[in-house]
Amino acid sequence: MTDKTGIVLTLILLGLWTGFPARAADAIGSASPQEAVPVRPTAAASPPAPLIPARKSPAIWTTPAGLTVKGRALAIGLLEAGKEGLDPQDYLSPTFLERCLDDTLEDADWCESQLNEAYLHYAEDVGYGRYHTEEQDPEWHIPARTFDARSALSQAQSTDDIANLLRSLPPPHPQYRRLREALAAYRSMAATGAWPVIPEGPTLEGGEDDSRVGLLRSRLAAEGYPVPATANGDRYDETVLEAVRDFQSRHGLAVDGKVGPRTRAALNTPLNYRIAQIRLNMERWRWLPRDLGERYLLVNLPAFELEMRDNGQLVHRMRAITGRIDRTSPSFASRLTQIVLHPSWTVPRRLAVEDLLPRQQEDPDFLDKKQITVLQKQGDRLVEIDAHTVDWTLYDKDNFPFVLRQAPGPRNSLGKIKFIMPNPFQIFLHDTPGKALFNKTIRTFSSGCIRLQDPLLLADWLVSGEDPGIIDSLQRELDGDDSETLALPLRGRVQVYLVYLTVWVDEAGNVQFRDDIYARNHILLSMFRD
Repeated sequence: MTDKTGIVLTLILLGLWTGFPARAADAIGSASPQEAVPVRPTAAASPPAPLIPARKSPAIWTTPAGLTVKGRALAIGLLEAGKEGLDPQDYLSPTFLERCLDDTLEDADWCESQLNEAYLHYAEDVGYGRYHTEEQDPEWHIPARTFDARSALSQAQSTDDIANLLRSLPPPHPQYRRLREALAAYRSMAATGAWPVIPEGPTLEGGEDDSRVGLLRSRLAAEGYPVPATANGDRYDETVLEAVRDFQSRHGLAVDGKVGPRTRAALNTPLNYRIAQIRLNMERWRWLPRDLGERYLLVNLPAFELEMRDNGQLVHRMRAITGRIDRTSPSFASRLTQIVLHPSWTVPRRLAVEDLLPRQQEDPDFLDKKQITVLQKQGDRLVEIDAHTVDWTLYDKDNFPFVLRQAPGPRNSLGKIKFIMPNPFQIFLHDTPGKALFNKTIRTFSSGCIRLQDPLLLADWLVSGEDPGIIDSLQRELDGDDSETLALPLRGRVQVYLVYLTVWVDEAGNVQFRDDIYARNHILLSMFRD
């Protein structure tokens, strides 16, 4: 048996050999994003740039008689790159398969070099990210890790277990592994064909008879929801109603059991588009640090949620409010340094001139009602002035010499508590008096900062390992009538990650999809068409 035949036969037995998947030119439906140019050309188009300088070294992967055992294991592993949401063609080109998978190699040195480079590019892609963050998501500001090509190649050449080495390369996070499993599941769904489309029409509600309910049953069953495809025919019975509610919950929709325009649009999103979404979210996990810290907060912007985690385990989850569409919250990493009780609020200049100045121009008492003082620089200090002595019609965004500051109290926009995390965006976590907004399904209402549904729960969690006196002081201050600002430094190291993940798998194993609220997926989606 030739090396080439052996590899192909192995892949057939594993159910992995289907030929190379189509590239980005394949359509993914009407919702597909615009085209973009890959950071690195694919192997099918042209060989990737070498990651290390060429040098003569003993052959590891090949002999004149064909691939070595290690070489065959590496080739098989690279052909399975699709499991990680990557494209095998980026690593082993058709040219390589034709020239290097024979019993005898006409150019063993070329094949050896190709496998070296293929391994290095795969190790970098699957462990650090296939695409550059600054080009694919300019609002992702979590620093990329450095890939050491020489060390990676040395490790591959010295190991006796290539399969185990390849398994160690992807991110170790449980969420990444769950997405990999979800990718396999949704590709299995795709193998049976596209799922049904629900036609437009009046909103479907429980208890009704409608000719579209049969299609709805089939559509839900195609994604694994427990709905008999034929039972009760066109009757929107309790089984369908519960499945629709479950679907709505998994897509961040209002859970009312009604199939209106938004629910129908989510149902009609093409299956291969969902697959592309899973792949691009696996990419974002590759952009994250391998070690997120012992205790950390994860704010998922499209999910409008904050998670508190100890050693990777979920401790608490709460709803959050994120930046408006015109003032989006960026992705970045920081650490919590302080809890501030009864904070004052120095209004960012953009908010002052775009939001508050027009309101003050309309109502001369607006700032007073909000308990906002006006400060103006005099020499090297800020001096408070009476808002009623200012002719506000004389000022605009290009001519605004004031600083606006809101005093602590029940009307303060930051509520009773805020959490400081150093970052260049002037973003922090905080309380809010506007609790009703947490009942909305789409919660893009802030000017970039993250508002929390239950900030006291977070505060208790943060100080749980601190001196008990701090906990007592915290509770006493928040329960009392005193509104004096008090800052409590945090000794423990708690990392904070603001991330943009539109697909994840919850603790129950359900795949969760969310809207691309800030339109940050379109470039990556064009890369990850399936």
